[in-house]
Amino acid sequence: MRYFEDYIDNEKKLRDFEELMDKSEIITLDRGIIEKASEIYAGLKRRGELIEDADILIAASCLVKGMVLVTDNEEHFRRIESLETENWLTR
Repeated sequence: MRYFEDYIDNEKKLRDFEELMDKSEIITLDRGIIEKASEIYAGLKRRGELIEDADILIAASCLVKGMVLVTDNEEHFRRIESLETENWLTR
């Protein structure tokens, strides 16, 4: 049994979730992303605006892959230059 099956008791929700996973791409950390994350970290630290390491890795992944970051924490990620964000909750 998969972990999330305990929490999804609706067959339609489970099918929708599985369909979403089939359409999703897993981004693995590579040298380019790690190097970009290091640049972001150094810049944020220099300005005294550090954010969590995981968020830096997420931002670096988006920048390297040319992706838009969908987040409800735009102010947090706005500290990272050239990172394009969208907040789908405010649409």
